[in-house]
Amino acid sequence: LRNRWANAFLWVRANTPKAAVFAIPPKYMELHEEEGYGFRALAQRSMLAEEQKDPGEVMVFPDLAKEWQRQVHAQRGIEKFSHEQFQELKQRYNVSWVVLPGSAEVEEQCPYQNDVVEVCRID
Repeated sequence: LRNRWANAFLWVRANTPKAAVFAIPPKYMELHEEEGYGFRALAQRSMLAEEQKDPGEVMVFPDLAKEWQRQVHAQRGIEKFSHEQFQELKQRYNVSWVVLPGSAEVEEQCPYQNDVVEVCRID
């Protein structure tokens, strides 16, 4: 694929454990060059709640609303999280990887990077 976000999602599918849980900016589909590619569909991995497609699920299943809101809130500002904030996501939600815009300023190891997106491991 030509889309660099989609290529990152495909890298995730080929190079991370199937049981991995990902965090990603809740409005990632609005980020530069993302173009609406769905992480779950391409990566075939679990991720915390997001703000583009998941609200539709909350409308159908209102009992999910509070947890959806907690997960979205827990990821706000993820592009500038400290190591300690990533550890909190790991403890609270079992997140072991993050997908971030390439401009993110994080301390984590990022084995996949291109000029618009990076995939980082939470150790």
